[in-house]
Amino acid sequence: MYRYVVLVWDRMASPPEVAASQLSLLLRRQSNEYIVALSRPGLLILTAGRQGTFDDHPLELNSGVVLGSIFHRHANLLDEGPSSVATFGALETEDIIKSRGRSLISGYWGNYVAVLADDRMRSVLVLKDPTGSLPCFITSWRGISIVFSCFQDCLDLGISPFTVNWSYVEARIASNGADASHNPLNEVSQIHRGQCMEIHEGNIRASSRQLYWRPVSFSEPSRAIYDVEFAAKALRATLRSVTRTLALGHSDILLRLSGGLDSSIVAGCLKDAASKARVIAYTSFSPGGKSDERRWARLSAQHAGFELAECPVDPSQTSLISALTMQASVEPTRALVSMIRGEIEKRLANQRPYSAIFSGHGGDSVFGAEAVRHVVDDFLRLRGLSFKALDISSAVALRTDTLAWTVLKDAMFRRIKGSTMDDFRDRLINKQSLAAAHLQGTGLRTKCFPHPWFSEYTDVPWHVIRRVGDLVLTPEFYDPTQRSSADVPAELAPLYAQPVTELSLQIPLHVHFDQGADRGLARKAFTGDVPIPILRRQWKDRAPGHFEIIVAKNRALFRDIVLGGALAQARLIDCATIEGLLGGGFSKGAYFIGELFALLDLELWMRHFTARSVDRAVA
Repeated sequence: MYRYVVLVWDRMASPPEVAASQLSLLLRRQSNEYIVALSRPGLLILTAGRQGTFDDHPLELNSGVVLGSIFHRHANLLDEGPSSVATFGALETEDIIKSRGRSLISGYWGNYVAVLADDRMRSVLVLKDPTGSLPCFITSWRGISIVFSCFQDCLDLGISPFTVNWSYVEARIASNGADASHNPLNEVSQIHRGQCMEIHEGNIRASSRQLYWRPVSFSEPSRAIYDVEFAAKALRATLRSVTRTLALGHSDILLRLSGGLDSSIVAGCLKDAASKARVIAYTSFSPGGKSDERRWARLSAQHAGFELAECPVDPSQTSLISALTMQASVEPTRALVSMIRGEIEKRLANQRPYSAIFSGHGGDSVFGAEAVRHVVDDFLRLRGLSFKALDISSAVALRTDTLAWTVLKDAMFRRIKGSTMDDFRDRLINKQSLAAAHLQGTGLRTKCFPHPWFSEYTDVPWHVIRRVGDLVLTPEFYDPTQRSSADVPAELAPLYAQPVTELSLQIPLHVHFDQGADRGLARKAFTGDVPIPILRRQWKDRAPGHFEIIVAKNRALFRDIVLGGALAQARLIDCATIEGLLGGGFSKGAYFIGELFALLDLELWMRHFTARSVDRAVA
């Protein structure tokens, strides 16, 4: 897969320059894929694993490189044609340097990290795009700032003993992973989406950060799109455009197709984009389960003209033992998802190789499904109190099983007093029963939502937070079940592309909630692209007991890893309650099964690091 390592040092200091040369040589010895993408005094960029549109995009005069995938933006929201891959001549380079990278945010989109270093600068700028999944981390070693995408490369270089940040561990347990205010490792920090870091003379301690992109700015009243017909046309055209663009360079594509609305919309967009590509869709199901999504996936695949592979996942036969061999990462990864998807997609790849995986990931947030409870708040913010506010309150009440008057009253109170973290924090944390007593109830006890995008808003913008979804989390780009040097297909999520995300935020929530329907605007926009039964469907099929059966199958592993691990030793979890669950006590209390899997993910991640940090936590 595509990866990069950027070395920045003080060009006037000789010891770091020698160390940088040693690191470069070692990196290229360990992986003959790595080549030098840019070299200048105080800066060396190495890249590997070019694939599809993931490549090095150099600026003129050796003044920087855009790493990853980047495209020109359409000026017209109704243009559904594919965007062209960006190239940077003298004029484009001058604009990028003069704007200190801001023109990349406004004039382009993609999945990239830009590194800028002009002769007029005594510093290096590192810019992460607003919504892409290519990670951007930074650490330091012997006077060198090291910016990288893949943690395994840093481990292979042996540059530092990385240690667990226990403040992060406690916050993760207390908030179910929603708190992004702590670095998982003491020696590594993340350059967040839409953030630019300036590294002064190679010194990471003298660096500064600035946000170039804030999602809240797209929800301002001056940018709102109230016309339902235009919003529907723009949403369809924009998503079709980015899907066609992302399909460029791929002759064989795999589509994760659940048969739900979001993945079916992506299937409809891929139908036309796939004139030069073969698309194979797949759906997973639980044999003998009480719920089965296959009938919906079949409808969607048939409508798009795609072949459908139906892949059984028997929870009673699902072993998590291979999770013990997952690659180390900066932050915990989801073991269960990685194992199940990994096995299915490797099997399909052996039958028919493909270079990209498309999914409907992000639809619930981008199309407003996760923000139904904030529709009235958003309407009052934009339009004020009116009879229409009462109509919208009634529609929201029907969807949330509450009274219309209660919905309107609570929204008006928040409008007058301001929205706080206490208003909806419980919906982010879910049930919390497995944390130690001293951690329960402590998660997200902050004035502002703990992410750089929202750190300045004491009037918490829930109407935006619930629409950016997983974009507040650390990007997931590499398959933890395989080495990063493996030829692994790129995972592409058109619904999280920057043009789609920005357009979604410009469309008020009550417009997304058209006709009082969950994702009502999306259903309207993609009529004809999606089978009518799926457009009309207002529910999701579930597989009751599926995850509990997996826990029962892997009971010994959970006991060994979770009850015998660092969290138990540090007294951060309720071992007695967990033992009761592993004994089959799921029906005896209100437990959130996902919390148990999250603890497993955390323990598996911590096993890669030294036991000495555990001793410090216990002390």
